Amino acid sequence: MATAALHPIRVDMDMPHLIPQRRFRPAFWDDAHGGGRYNPEIAYKDGCRTDSGASGVDTTAGREGDKMRTRMGLLVAAALMAGSCAEEAPAGPPFRTDTSVQMLMANIVDPAADLLWDAVGTVIDETGETRWEPETEEDWLQVRLGAMAIAESANLLMMDGRARDQEQWIELSQGMADAAMLAFAAAEAEDAEEIFDLGETVYNSCNACHGVYWIDDADRGRAVTPEP
Repeated sequence: MATAALHPIRVDMDMPHLIPQRRFRPAFWDDAHGGGRYNPEIAYKDGCRTDSGASGVDTTAGREGDKMRTRMGLLVAAALMAGSCAEEAPAGPPFRTDTSVQMLMANIVDPAADLLWDAVGTVIDETGETRWEPETEEDWLQVRLGAMAIAESANLLMMDGRARDQEQWIELSQGMADAAMLAFAAAEAEDAEEIFDLGETVYNSCNACHGVYWIDDADRGRAVTPEP
């Protein structure tokens, strides 16, 4: 393949009219020999021009324009990604709330409360006084189980689809959870007297709610018709 020959360039004469008027000088201007002369040994290497500015045109504006276009492109891409993420934000966990409040009460809350209320007690009859309290680790485990089940049941009652409103129902449910967690702490400490006292606190928290909401029973509090 033929290689184009370079035109002979004289380097023994000044060429001020060829010096580009720019903020920088191309690499092929040899300031070390002759105070700013064109040096072909620098300008050409292996038949190729070594400086993109050899045409004498200032490329600074072009480079700034490229940078601006790059920045604009990145901003647009970031905006598109943000919009896509916002549109595709996943919904919450697929909670199932088709179990009714009545079923929660009958199958979780009431049995759990019995574990707590029956843990410590005293009976006085014709034979005398009989007192009982948890004695073994298994006994205390049952008390902790009951207290924790009551506390977590409050969260189940506050879920959308079960909560009757977002004010008093929520407040009363949180009160039940707080009372149950106090009982749980007492069970962890294996404090029978505290369990006995907190049994009343848990009962009052339950009764406060039943005094306002009592599903399908006009004889207890304000009757609330179950939602379809």
